Amino acid sequence: MKEGRLYVIDGLRGWAALIVYFFHLRGLFYLNDKNFFDQIFGKTPLQLLVDGEAAIFLFFILSGFSLSYKFFMEKDNRYLQEAAQYRYFRLVVPVFFALLLPYILITFNLMFNSQAYFGAYEKHFTVYEMFKYSFFELPFKYGASHAVFGPVFWTIYLEFTASLIIFSLLALFGKWNLRFLLYILLIKLTYSMQAFASFYFLFLVGVIICDVFCLQKKYANTTKRYVLKEKQMWGVLCLALLILYYYMTVILGYKIFTHRSKYYFLMLLFIASLYLPILGDFFSSRLSRFLGRISFAVYLIHFPILCSFACVISNSIKHQYSLFISSFIILLVTTPVVLYVAYLFTVFIEERLLISIKSTLRNIGKSRNLVEAAKPTFYGALFSKANIENKAASMDTTIPN
Repeated sequence: MKEGRLYVIDGLRGWAALIVYFFHLRGLFYLNDKNFFDQIFGKTPLQLLVDGEAAIFLFFILSGFSLSYKFFMEKDNRYLQEAAQYRYFRLVVPVFFALLLPYILITFNLMFNSQAYFGAYEKHFTVYEMFKYSFFELPFKYGASHAVFGPVFWTIYLEFTASLIIFSLLALFGKWNLRFLLYILLIKLTYSMQAFASFYFLFLVGVIICDVFCLQKKYANTTKRYVLKEKQMWGVLCLALLILYYYMTVILGYKIFTHRSKYYFLMLLFIASLYLPILGDFFSSRLSRFLGRISFAVYLIHFPILCSFACVISNSIKHQYSLFISSFIILLVTTPVVLYVAYLFTVFIEERLLISIKSTLRNIGKSRNLVEAAKPTFYGALFSKANIENKAASMDTTIPN
């Protein structure tokens, strides 16, 4: 695994986005037929490749880790200030531009999913509604009009509110030596929450894993041999638990691989990816890093492509081939389109527009700090006056008689 930037985080995020895409593709074309899905995926670990819920849970853990990583490495509160100011734009600006795609497709009657996927995008929305939804409703109101704009945006509210909670938590207690006692209380509190509020537990888990990981990384220079052995021990233990977990849930068929039980599986998978070289190297590979680079774009834009381009392919071949053959034709044709559009979205929106916004916010912050530093305060003026008087007194000399 590469040092410096943790590419394993990007890789995990990239594969999670791809799993969400596979999940919606499966639902879109009814690939959950027992004769197909259960035989191909149901009895193997490949079941995870179409588990959209698990992918979302992994997103939340990764967000908790990545949002706190730089702080735990540098312990600089200025990072928290800059990150909190930028976070709103980082989430809502891509959403707004992602909504332009279904807006254009609906305007030119290029949506063909009315009978394929629960009637999504049947209602036309205006640019004003799109702007209002992206910048005001989505980050501040859980359960906004997702049925109109797309089913993938419900996580944005959780990402935004959780990031503010994380930044506040780190600013107040991030340098406190007894913060792990606070973690225990917060874990108990968030895990006992109901409905969507329980997802904050996953963000907190990501923060705690990051804290422990950074502590180990800092002390690695003085106890390098011990830390390496400990990492290998944790990795092997997590891998063994993963194998046991899948054996119990997939092979034996125990019905414990549902909702909250997935939390534990994904926590183990994440820890194993950090500590096991074989997993770390895979998720740090060029392919995984590329998927990580375009992961947010894949997550945002794949659904309207499924409801337009993929539906056209489906309608043209569904009566000519079996479900199995049709599914893989659609998969092979649609996936390159999704990845290419996501790549363009990443280059022009995330890597150009968002970087410009981030630079602007940083310059505004620097200008504000300079203005604040230049303002004379009461105590500053008082101390300056006292310093002048002291200097004058020290320079005052008398001629001896």
